Amino acid sequence: MDEALDLADGERIRHELGDVLFSVVNVARLLNVDAEDCLRQAADKFTRRFNEVETDMKARGRTVSDASAEELDQAWETVKAREPRDPSGTGR
Repeated sequence: MDEALDLADGERIRHELGDVLFSVVNVARLLNVDAEDCLRQAADKFTRRFNEVETDMKARGRTVSDASAEELDQAWETVKAREPRDPSGTGR
């Protein structure tokens, strides 16, 4: 992967990332976990959090496109902290 990144070889980077994704799906399979369901849940969580960040920014008279990376990170962490902890105890 490092070589592909160093060369900025887009095709090779795609192949390497494909291998990473395939490996992660295989680990999920070995753990009897539905990888597609995990990805769907992660995407839903991201969407929910992003919508809350947008709402919070709007309440402060700002937009996501106006905000600096630092402001967005802070808003993201604030939204994340408001959520209940994951009942599995493994994080959020």
